[in-house]
Amino acid sequence: MVDKIGQSVADIGSFSVLLFLFLFTFTLLGVELYANSVRVNADGFVTPVGTLSPRPNFDSIMQSFICIFYIMIGDNWD
Repeated sequence: MVDKIGQSVADIGSFSVLLFLFLFTFTLLGVELYANSVRVNADGFVTPVGTLSPRPNFDSIMQSFICIFYIMIGDNWD
């Protein structure tokens, strides 16, 4: 049983590394192209650039990674 789990983890390891590299590449691309470009408040109105945005955005590496992850899994895209 433990051998099968270890084999499964080893098999998906290379896929996980490749997936992370793609996510990280698109994260950096999103930050480079779209950082601090548009701010939308909770009501849906465009606000000045100096304010905080409640929606996922590309303003930092972490926020961009979360936004790319949301896009990848299709969360809240109805």
